[in-house]
Amino acid sequence: MVLTLSKKNYESTAIIYANLGSAHERLNNFNESKNYALKALDLYQNKVDNPLALIRTYSNLGSTYMSQNKLDEARYYYTKSLELNEAQNNEGQLTVLLNNMAELERKSGHLEDAKLKGKKALQLASELNYNEEKMVSLKTLSLIEEDRKEFENALAYYRKYIDLSDSLLEISNIQKTQQALEQNKIAMDQLSREKDKSQ
Repeated sequence: MVLTLSKKNYESTAIIYANLGSAHERLNNFNESKNYALKALDLYQNKVDNPLALIRTYSNLGSTYMSQNKLDEARYYYTKSLELNEAQNNEGQLTVLLNNMAELERKSGHLEDAKLKGKKALQLASELNYNEEKMVSLKTLSLIEEDRKEFENALAYYRKYIDLSDSLLEISNIQKTQQALEQNKIAMDQLSREKDKSQ
């Protein structure tokens, strides 16, 4: 980071700040997370023209505040992110934001609004084949229905979440096996060539 700052490489510096902010948020170091995210936000607002990164930075700040149950602050940053995304029309980012807003509305006790946003996120994630966010939608909708005391619906969403999770794990395991087989074949071919050379 010192290097990118000394070279006035603001875009790389902003990326580093944003990544540090996200990492600290996952570690529950919320003050550090906000500090880095705000530094990234300042660069994206004043020095770097990257609208999608600016949208993500607002969204990350919203998530940091929501992790602390500071719901008004989370709503402010999520709303800014949504407003900016309208101009970009990025459907992948919109899916993430709708999932975030669904969870925010659930935590705020606005369960009908939460359900609407969650269902919209699920529909969009399905259309985009965005399985990671589809999993988030299913889990969030399960929690929303549980809060609404609609336990059968909650269980149905949770089963879909588990099924998708298992299927993605199976795909991942198949890909790892294929990669291992390919690496093994490369190693065997290399041994064969070395044997031919030695003969």
